[in-house]
Amino acid sequence: MTKTPPRTKTDPANSAPVELELVIRYLAGSIGVEKARSVVLETLKMLNVPPTPILEASCCASLLEKLAAQQGLIGIAARVTKIKLQLRVSPAQ
Repeated sequence: MTKTPPRTKTDPANSAPVELELVIRYLAGSIGVEKARSVVLETLKMLNVPPTPILEASCCASLLEKLAAQQGLIGIAARVTKIKLQLRVSPAQ
């Protein structure tokens, strides 16, 4: 009989909702505010997720997975953003 592994902090089903602006601020550190807002809103639209001020953890995970799959700086910035959200790092002011 196999045991189901316990959920971890990084499991989206175990995470708290995330502020959309926080995701944009994290991405903006690498790609700028305008580009960050543009790619986030475009990706949310592609995923059929409304751009509400607070994203459910699963929606945020889908957003960042989609962005992280992109080539170049956007993909790198998305992977860094995922880690920052998991570690609950405060964004730079």
